[in-house]
Amino acid sequence: MKRVVNVLGGIILAALIGLSVTACDNPAGTDAPPQVDLSGLAAAISDAETLLDATVVSADGSDVQPAVFWATQAAHTIFADAVATAISVRGNTASTQAQVDTAHDELVAAYNAFSAAARRADVDLDSLAAAISSAQALLAATAESAADGFDVQHDAYWATPAARNAFYNAIATATGVRGNAVSTQAQIDAARNALVAAHDAFGAARDRAQVDLSGLTAAISSAQALLAATVVSANGSGVPLGDFWAAQAAHTIFADAIVTAAGVRGNTASTQAYVDAARDALVAAQWSSPDFLDSELSR
Repeated sequence: MKRVVNVLGGIILAALIGLSVTACDNPAGTDAPPQVDLSGLAAAISDAETLLDATVVSADGSDVQPAVFWATQAAHTIFADAVATAISVRGNTASTQAQVDTAHDELVAAYNAFSAAARRADVDLDSLAAAISSAQALLAATAESAADGFDVQHDAYWATPAARNAFYNAIATATGVRGNAVSTQAQIDAARNALVAAHDAFGAARDRAQVDLSGLTAAISSAQALLAATVVSANGSGVPLGDFWAAQAAHTIFADAIVTAAGVRGNTASTQAYVDAARDALVAAQWSSPDFLDSELSR
């Protein structure tokens, strides 16, 4: 009998031990919770963050570098909030698979909407290029003069070295903006406006050279009259009393001086300085030559 009890006790003890082990493995007596798959949501978040980081905020794209994507502040904020919501669901250990899948779908929809709202910045260089071309033409058509235009040909435009250098630098600045691959539309428009203003200022600073030929013309007329009234003679013999005579060499030199002065007067490229110098040289040739003699005085 004792043996039976021992055997039965062993069976009961074994049963009790088995129940104890089962209770430790699952105290509540329920099944283990299912595993939540976050991989799809994590990939969608990564793509969304990449797009968000690559898109700058701008009102109209004018301040954005070429080829860079931009969106308005409102669109950027909506998408950023959608990304933040998805991240919150991913980080919540209590999120169910259904909640994770919903967050994924909502983020994909927000991604597509933001992609459609984003724009790629493109710049218009045409107006700046036209302004540069016009400025370069104006600069090329303007001579530089530090002598109030006296060294500039008749009817030509001129400007001081300071004005010309300032305009040249303005053109160089605008050209630099045009050639910079990262210039924004705002910078391009500002460069164009600045160059247009410099163009107008330089145009107002230019002056037109007006060469005064009256003094040279009078000197030529006087010299021609004297030459015409002077006969060529070796020694004045045979020349009527009261008439002027000159040796052939002196006559030729004076005639050449007149021709030279007339050439300066007829040259449209002659500057005021050249004209004045030609006049002075002709007057000197007319009155300083001792070889033009009165026949009465030479006897």
